[in-house]
Amino acid sequence: MPRPTGGDAEWSGQVGRWRRRWVVPRRVLLTKADHRVAVDLDDPLHLLVFRDEVRRAPGLTVVERFAGPAERQWFRGPEGAHAAEFFFPLFARPTGPGVARDTRRAGPVAAPVPPLSGESATGRAARAHLPGGEWLYAKIHVPQARQPEVLARHLGPLTDPGLLRRAGVDLWFFVRYEDPAPHIRLRFHGTPESLWPVLLPELHAWARAREEAGVLGKVVLDTYEPEAERYGGAAALPHAERFFHADSEAVVALLAGSAARPDDPTLPAVPGILHIVTRLGSPEDALGWLSGPAVLARRGDIPRERKQAVAALLDSRARPRPPAAADGRGGRRGRGVERRCRGAVRSARGAVRRRAGPRAAGTDRPEPDPYARQPAARPPARAGTGRAGDGP
Repeated sequence: MPRPTGGDAEWSGQVGRWRRRWVVPRRVLLTKADHRVAVDLDDPLHLLVFRDEVRRAPGLTVVERFAGPAERQWFRGPEGAHAAEFFFPLFARPTGPGVARDTRRAGPVAAPVPPLSGESATGRAARAHLPGGEWLYAKIHVPQARQPEVLARHLGPLTDPGLLRRAGVDLWFFVRYEDPAPHIRLRFHGTPESLWPVLLPELHAWARAREEAGVLGKVVLDTYEPEAERYGGAAALPHAERFFHADSEAVVALLAGSAARPDDPTLPAVPGILHIVTRLGSPEDALGWLSGPAVLARRGDIPRERKQAVAALLDSRARPRPPAAADGRGGRRGRGVERRCRGAVRSARGAVRRRAGPRAAGTDRPEPDPYARQPAARPPARAGTGRAGDGP
């Protein structure tokens, strides 16, 4: 891709040489993430747009724009022509004796996991949820540096239990995201007949007050498209959403309970991550996830005092210690939130194992309560570390 230098005439010459070298067509799309800008490279004004986009942050891709103007206007409505896109997911078949000879050299590719019986495109987790339905999904544009403040000090009115009851909300959760602008994705699930008439005006008033105070930017209502396959399929997704809800409550409580922004925000996240990996899979699975090459390659980057700080969060069985009022995790409220997290992870694990088959489902066993009294036990040996107390 040409690098902008000089004036307009020089840029036009650069683009011309670039187009001749790579046989770039006249009409293209300038794409980044899910944003696309249609330009005509023969138009001098469009060349200025192209130059501005190239000068921005890296990641720009130029894509050929297929067909002519007439062919691109086939999708029409009362307002005129609309843009349309088609996505075709492709799944590789596993190699084997029946595979053609010229494809056997390809590396092994995992076969796509079949959906659970009864899963269909009409199920709750398998369809896109448009505004006005059972999910209210708002993108709240907030600079990354101010997101902890918004979550800790400003989100409370929207997640007030009384308001949620009136709106018929049974769960909510948030995700911090960039595409490319940083924002908080806030999602509420409930009964459409009360969710939108009750919660939407409250969201409007909440956002208006904080926009006027300079806390946040624009707010966008969007379609919630669940990524069911990422979280174990349509039957497991509601359990994952329950965990998202409990985890969001835990994060907000943690941020609200901190007098100031923590110096190391990753440290309070360690118990939650450890709980997830040790409860979703077998002990062998957890060790594999936590001792992969990418993780072990970073061991030398972590100072010893930081490892000791993480170890202080664990009990003698290398499990997260129960939260206490003194540790900033919310006391009784923190224990209630963590119990909901455990229950959601346990139900999600059961759904995923049932999907894997009877043998895997049969390995599911009751989870001990870490808040109950446990007999003293010596900590397990750390395999492969070479030094005592120096874990990954």
